[in-house]
Amino acid sequence: MLARVEIGRANDTEAELRSVLAAGNLVLAHPSDKIEDGTRIVRR
Repeated sequence: MLARVEIGRANDTEAELRSVLAAGNLVLAHPSDKIEDGTRIVRR
């Protein structure tokens, strides 16, 4: 399931997530505009 997160302060290497994530959730750092529920994601 996709969920938007609120990003706070950020620099070149780190970003503050202001939204609460559950343990085990993964974050897509640079998602495409084509990502939607059901899209297969390959972990790198």
